[in-house]
Amino acid sequence: MAKALRKEDAIMLEIHFFPSLEQDVFYSEPQRYAYTFQNYMFVTRLMQEKEFTSGVKPLRLMERSVFSDRMVFVRAVHEAKWMNEMEISIYDCWFDHVVSALPGVVPDGFIYLRAIPDTCHKRMMLRKRAEEGGVSLKYLQDLHEKHESWLLPFDSGNHGVLSVSKPSLQMDNSLHPDIKDRVFYLEMNHMHSSIQKVPALFLDCEPNIDFSRDIEAKRQYTRKVAEFFEFV
Repeated sequence: MAKALRKEDAIMLEIHFFPSLEQDVFYSEPQRYAYTFQNYMFVTRLMQEKEFTSGVKPLRLMERSVFSDRMVFVRAVHEAKWMNEMEISIYDCWFDHVVSALPGVVPDGFIYLRAIPDTCHKRMMLRKRAEEGGVSLKYLQDLHEKHESWLLPFDSGNHGVLSVSKPSLQMDNSLHPDIKDRVFYLEMNHMHSSIQKVPALFLDCEPNIDFSRDIEAKRQYTRKVAEFFEFV
């Protein structure tokens, strides 16, 4: 995505920053290493923030953030009983403190590239990353439900949680027509206070689009992301 945007404006921070060994260990013994792995992920994201904050490129497009960790992955491992109550209390204690002390880790906006678990599982099997060999469809379904309840507009997840709201009329008028019906604001009691009212762009990636071959689809999605960047 960053390659398709102007190179002088955007830099893409990918999860390749994390060695595959740590993921492999986590997936092999999730109950033993869930807390350790989530701590490691948080610290490495802070390292990314420190490394690239002083860069000359004004836009940073991150594959994930500390909030996707907390709102999705930490919730998933906690509900799976891989992280106990004491561990999640400790995690939340320093998470809240660090986020408050480092406002730069709070994104200006979120982009939800949505696809159902079956599609994600098929794509994962096609790319054949060794560290993802132990990822089950059930685990992807759990992650999908967490993303839905966090980022999907209205009636989200399996519980009908109203987790987002439409922009105000004034904000709505400043949106490009191509994304006008795809931008929402995060809000609800279960949201972390730092991301209340942060805008989110919703893009349907369910069709099996090969972005490496379908140039027109790549242009359309890139244009929507660029318009969202202009908005935030």
